[in-house]
Amino acid sequence: MMKFSHWLQALEAFWLGEPQVCPVCQQRSRVEGLPGCESCVAGIPLGWHAIADTPYPCFCLSPYSGRMKELIADIKYHGAVETAFFCGALLGIAAKQAPALVGTKALIPLPLHPERESARGFNQSRLLADGIHEWWRPAVWDVMVRLKKTESQSELSLRQRRSNVRGAFALRQGNVVRGRRIVLIDDILTTGATFAEAAGVIAAHGGYPQGLFLASGRVHR
Repeated sequence: MMKFSHWLQALEAFWLGEPQVCPVCQQRSRVEGLPGCESCVAGIPLGWHAIADTPYPCFCLSPYSGRMKELIADIKYHGAVETAFFCGALLGIAAKQAPALVGTKALIPLPLHPERESARGFNQSRLLADGIHEWWRPAVWDVMVRLKKTESQSELSLRQRRSNVRGAFALRQGNVVRGRRIVLIDDILTTGATFAEAAGVIAAHGGYPQGLFLASGRVHR
């Protein structure tokens, strides 16, 4: 949720015609048609691309490097909520122009385990989905739950990652995805094990899953 001071800035911009401040740098004005200032947008190594060798189609906005890596760290570990909306908006702008995503019914953010979300104070995937929705209109559905408190994936092999997330996800309302194109939202794709497990749950309930990620840092071990 946008901080109260930023709501006041938005109202002032509406009534007085003043430019809105960039949510990332908090210094320069937003550019019309973009979620931030020209400098902050230009600083991200944008490169929309499909990811090969995944069981279901998925797409990324950027490689997991440089400024994008810094922004994701700010979101996850420093509570940069406005930055999450900014990054989600960039994803939304790209996604609504992607032919492969035409006909998407809903966005489903990949959930954190309740204990982890409580400790962090938010789910970054949900914030990204909200930012995407502002620029690309599929609804955001909070229907997926995380059943297992899994280990961190970062030091695990591909086989261990698959085992770690097996059975980790479920749907509260399975029928809601049947026959529909669903896009799963998360921040980083590495081996794709987490995405594949969650997408498999959608497919098992008759849905057509795809994935949308801020960044790709593919790891195969």
